[in-house]
Amino acid sequence: MDYVKQISTGKILEAGTNEKSTMIQNAVNAGVSEDDIEFGQTDFATMSRWLEKQDWSAKTYVEKRKPNYPP
Repeated sequence: MDYVKQISTGKILEAGTNEKSTMIQNAVNAGVSEDDIEFGQTDFATMSRWLEKQDWSAKTYVEKRKPNYPP
């Protein structure tokens, strides 16, 4: 699986099987500097872990604690 990651933040910008030039251009169009883009390949399991970690760190404190306190 191909991916484009923003180097400065570690955020996955795009993942899939598109062409390298297309994925990089999409990131540049989104406002990311071309010098701040990493293109690479990884397996599906690794990508799933990265996205899960990225999703967890984007949650607020309340969202993270909510599963511990059912309604």
